[in-house]
Amino acid sequence: MDLLLYGAIAAPRAVLPAMREAGAGTPLYTNGAGSLAPTPMLGNLNAAQAALRNWVIGLHKELADTGVQAAHAAIGVWIGTDGPPGVPAASAEEIAPSTGTCTPSATKPSASTPSDAVGANNSPKAVARPLGSAAESPRGCPDYAAQ
Repeated sequence: MDLLLYGAIAAPRAVLPAMREAGAGTPLYTNGAGSLAPTPMLGNLNAAQAALRNWVIGLHKELADTGVQAAHAAIGVWIGTDGPPGVPAASAEEIAPSTGTCTPSATKPSASTPSDAVGANNSPKAVARPLGSAAESPRGCPDYAAQ
């Protein structure tokens, strides 16, 4: 849960303020197809994946009418070659070929780690609300939508 759920919940705290200010953007969350169609062999992962998917749906609803959306994509293959036997696998390059054009120079947020999310008010409503001042918004993040 710490990595698959709380880590993903911590991430938008770093980017949503700038997205809300711009009135555009889409945090995109990806995980396995078990979030939609669980398999017994990966039950522990599937629970966290389903929790994240449902949280993203809630975040998307909280962001209604802001110009910002939240989206989830369930990837139905194991990324890499070290997956469990019998599970379809593909390399990251096979799933989403790189164009090699993005060289982000984003500033790394100093907060918003998975441990920050544990025990915090992580409801979609709390994460989606604007922060108190523009000074709390990270700067220097690339606009991937424009590329």
